[in-house]
Amino acid sequence: MKKITVIIFIAVISFGNMMQSKASSITAMQDSTKTKIGFNKSFKFESERKVYENVQKIMDEPELEKQGKKVDVKYDMLGHPISKNITLAKMKPAEMDLPTYDRKGYGYLKAGFGTYISPLFEAVYNNKNASKYLFGFNVFHNSQFGNIKLDSGQKVGAPRSNTLVDLSSRFFLEESVLGVDVGYGNHFNSYYGYVGEVPSAILDDSQNPYHYGDRFSQNHASIGVTFKTEKPADKVSVNSAVKYTYLKTNYDQVENNVVLDLDLLKKFNKLYGGVDFQFVYDGLSNSSHAFPTDLAKDLFFRFVPNVSFRNDLFVGSVGIGVDGSFDSVFGNNILVYPEIHVDYDVLKGYMKLYLSLNGGIKNNSYSKMIFENSYINNSQRVMDSKEKLKMSFGMKGLFASIISYDAFVKYKVVGNEHYWGMQKYVEDNGVEVYDNRFNVFYQDINTTTLGLKLNAVLSKKTFVSAGFQYNNYSLDSDSLYYKPKFEFDVNGHFQVTPRLSLNSKVNFVGEQNGMVYSINTVDNGVGKENVAKQANNAVLIKSYWNIGVGAKYELPYNLTVYCDFENLLNQNYQKWLGYNENGFEFKLGATWNF
Repeated sequence: MKKITVIIFIAVISFGNMMQSKASSITAMQDSTKTKIGFNKSFKFESERKVYENVQKIMDEPELEKQGKKVDVKYDMLGHPISKNITLAKMKPAEMDLPTYDRKGYGYLKAGFGTYISPLFEAVYNNKNASKYLFGFNVFHNSQFGNIKLDSGQKVGAPRSNTLVDLSSRFFLEESVLGVDVGYGNHFNSYYGYVGEVPSAILDDSQNPYHYGDRFSQNHASIGVTFKTEKPADKVSVNSAVKYTYLKTNYDQVENNVVLDLDLLKKFNKLYGGVDFQFVYDGLSNSSHAFPTDLAKDLFFRFVPNVSFRNDLFVGSVGIGVDGSFDSVFGNNILVYPEIHVDYDVLKGYMKLYLSLNGGIKNNSYSKMIFENSYINNSQRVMDSKEKLKMSFGMKGLFASIISYDAFVKYKVVGNEHYWGMQKYVEDNGVEVYDNRFNVFYQDINTTTLGLKLNAVLSKKTFVSAGFQYNNYSLDSDSLYYKPKFEFDVNGHFQVTPRLSLNSKVNFVGEQNGMVYSINTVDNGVGKENVAKQANNAVLIKSYWNIGVGAKYELPYNLTVYCDFENLLNQNYQKWLGYNENGFEFKLGATWNF
């Protein structure tokens, strides 16, 4: 269950990325693995272990060792269009992240089970080193069919399932790399949540009014093609991708999504000139014979010409961005914004200052909304948001040779930021009934964020990472919904023996508001007609702690057994109003690398 909040912060940091020079001897201590495959012109096979969080493809980076910017184009297999961001980091050779497997082999199997009847299975394989091509696949399944206790004390069935199948290939040409990615996924969950006691009229009605107990499922398929060149810096380098995604739900919502991404870069003396272009088409309709809807179309484009430069201490990129959104439902928008990124090494290796100033239109879509909140009302039309200004300033580096830090301040001004609300009905007999599906609403909001990330190598066997941030909001309405003000995470890892390792985590999310609204109705002589939305009612969602511990033991023949214990305080906390999460949970399983 994933959510897109204004601030999402998870403080799990890979040693190989953050403190390679100080902690290379304990990279094997990481809790899970993800292999990075590096390509260079000799097509050598290289790998290193990284934290593996989800099944995601990252398009090949252009080979820009001497250039001042890095462009990442990310795919995910749950219907997201390609997202693009620029980071001013020292470049490495062109590389692609593929799913999990150990450095000693090319395959990975994982199987497990746990409370709430939760089977887990994952299989990954990548072919051995080949001079002309690389092929890999990933299969993932996780499901749950147990009961969850609501705030009223009622226990209800809360089935959910997520299945992904992902195929990837890379073909090495004379001066370029061609990639093809194909994916399929299925996700389903139940509308099991409810605010307060579930009325017996709903439980006894086989038609399940207000969708209580109904299932929501989606199927999505995608194909993506990437192409990048590996040419000298004074030649035009091309980094491009095109992806098509088809999504359909059991409520006959159909979305067709096409993304085209093209980045060009060329060296001019000591500068590098670039042009980034993106085009997105979203088409959403309902194919139901009973309730068909017209096709809602959204055309989005982004055009960012830029100049980048660097030396031993200073890296910078300056550009102007132009975004456009042409929506058949909500109208047209054009936004012009700066695109500025600067890094400066004050004390090389120990203190770096960075500044970013940009903006843009946030291209929203139906598939993005159900990825964030799968308890959505399916009859939604989605509006793009205008990120009028995004600014971040920070300082990061090393302290006392064992602690890495990143302290930052962020400020964001957004128009039409979306939030969620559920409707309350009043029956003729005066009984209040809640529709446990969420509708999308919009508000203008300004956000200021203060944050700090820390990563400490305490010994050759122990490390700790921590992060926290505070968010302050200014908005155009009376209440703020689904945006906590404070969050923090602490994660620890201890290598007890060469084969046995322990890990722990503590996560805290501050209180926030859910939103309930009702509709005024009148009798028009034929039936009841909705005439006006009443004022929103904020409902408090309590803060919660999630504390977990786990262990992993490595056996011969690349076998590993593991156990994880989550939510040790046994809290049925809520992320979405009315939808309690599992209480105490454990998982047991094994992995095999081959």
